[in-house]
Parts: sequence; structure tokens; C-alpha cells
Amino acid sequence: MATFDQEITGRYAAAGADHADLDARRVARAVFVRDTIRTLYNADKKFGFDPADNGSLAELVDAAEEHLEHIANDVSQRSVMAPPTHRRRHRMRKHHSALGGVALALALALTGCGGDDNEPTVQETPSQSPSPTPPTASPTPKTDEEKAAAQLTKYLEARDDFYRAVTIDFKRLNPVATGDEFLKIQEAVVTLKRYDIKVTGEYVHTLAEPRRRSDSMILIIDCEDRTDVVERNKDGKKIKHTDPNGDPLRNPVPIEYTVVRDKGAWKVSNSDVKWDQSC
Repeated sequence: MATFDQEITGRYAAAGADHADLDARRVARAVFVRDTIRTLYNADKKFGFDPADNGSLAELVDAAEEHLEHIANDVSQRSVMAPPTHRRRHRMRKHHSALGGVALALALALTGCGGDDNEPTVQETPSQSPSPTPPTASPTPKTDEEKAAAQLTKYLEARDDFYRAVTIDFKRLNPVATGDEFLKIQEAVVTLKRYDIKVTGEYVHTLAEPRRRSDSMILIIDCEDRTDVVERNKDGKKIKHTDPNGDPLRNPVPIEYTVVRDKGAWKVSNSDVKWDQSC
């Protein structure tokens, strides 16, 4: 009997996809994510770890299943109507995809890297603020570039909240993310939960001018400042960020986001840390 990923891959081939190898790899990756989350869920359930949180992992399993179907429909439609407009990044390219600071922290957590055991946690003291002024309504985005930037802003706000809460609200995620980014944020949150990484503090995002690449693709660089963000592993050690060469990661760091038109709405589909560039 064919496995689920073989069945879906066969469906792509039968649909006449123009890039069968790429489609097969997309399916294999999506299946791997789904099976990884399912394994974590089953392990927690079997050994009685965090039973109250099994619901959130179950939601991630369901989301991974839905994403497989989304990929199947996307590839089938694309193979019939037109070849894809995007280009696959070369695998030797130095600009690796990532989810900002937390993705780097996860890699360090898996290898046991950390900071000083005795580093104190700084508690912020609230300062007195002036009397609030009545809020003004933000102007409604008019151009595609403005709409894409607005969607990226919503995604980053949701992403930061997910990191701190170590859970995902799919009602917030579904309207603003798709493709690889939709999967990566789930992987990041599951890893945060698995290794008991705590994220506190506020990220500061400064978006550059959007750059249109096609009618359905816009690139936007976010200058992400992590000055007030602290990430600690389960032992309470502060996680330090490094680039692929092992050097301390610059802060702020530029991250390029790909925003695509998906079923009439602009959504974030990928992120790419510019390791060797500055804001």
C-alpha cells in the first residue's frame, strides 16, 4: 500500500506538473513536518507529558494535513494553467531562510549552547506615561505595495505573540501566511515548546520600501531589532545568536520577506535572513 506522501506525489505527477522533482520535495517536506508534529503529540500522550497542551499539538497536526492538501491543489492548478513565476533559490546561497531571531535560538538550543548561568533576569519597571491622546484611524492601504506591507506587519505582530505565548492562533495566522512561512512558524513554535524556550520582550520592526517582482510577488526587508528580546533555554541560560560563520549575529538584522498574492489576498510566503548585510 502506498504511503500518504507517495500517494500525493503520484497525484502531482498525474496532474502533469512542470517540476515534478520540486513538487516531490515540497510534498516530502510537508509530510515530514506533519509526521514530526504527530510524533510529538503521540509521545506526549503516551508518556503523560503536558496532557493539557495536547490540544495545541493536535491543531498543528490538523493544520499540517490541510497544508498538504493546499499544496496538492496549488500544484495541480499551476501545472494546468501556467508554469510557476518564482525561482527556486540555489541551495549553496549564503542567505539562508529563517524565522528571525527565534529560529537561530532554536538551533542553539538543540546543540546545548547558552550564556552565563548566573546572568540575572532584568525586570522592567513601568514608567509614568503622559495622558493618552485619542487614537487616529490608520489610512486604508490603496496600492498592492501598501497592502503587502500591511499584511507583513500583521504577520510579524502575530509571529511575535506566538513566540511569547508558545502557541499559535490559526485565526490570526491563516489570513497572513502561506507556503514555507506557514510551515516554518509552526516548526518554530513546536520546537520552542519541546525545548521549553521562553521568549520575553518586544521586537522592533522597521520595514523598507516594498519592491515588486511580479504582479503577484513583492519583496520587503524588515530591519528587526532584538535589543529588548530575551530568549532562555530550560536551564534559564540566555541564548546567544550567531551567524553561519559562528560570529555574533548583528543587531538589528535585515530579514527579507516574500509576500505573494494568494487567492486574492497578500500573504507572507518566505523569509530570508541577510547574514552579511546591515540595516
